[in-house]
Amino acid sequence: MEKIDLMVKAPHFYTMAGQGLGYLADGAMAVDSGKIKAIGPSTQILKAYQSEQILERPCHLVLPGFIDAHMHMVDALMR
Repeated sequence: MEKIDLMVKAPHFYTMAGQGLGYLADGAMAVDSGKIKAIGPSTQILKAYQSEQILERPCHLVLPGFIDAHMHMVDALMR
């Protein structure tokens, strides 16, 4: 079992993997040194990784790696 910094467990993940939206029910995400190491079914991830910090979000949707990279011109001018 590999030790990691953070484990996130939630009932809904949208990963954009595969076809469609990459929906994953009852999933978990392993994070180490600020990088996502693995995402998959919670039973699989919990067996493969160990973390002292586990974020259980029973009513949330997780969008791993989501970065809002767009910017409006007004925001740029304010800098």
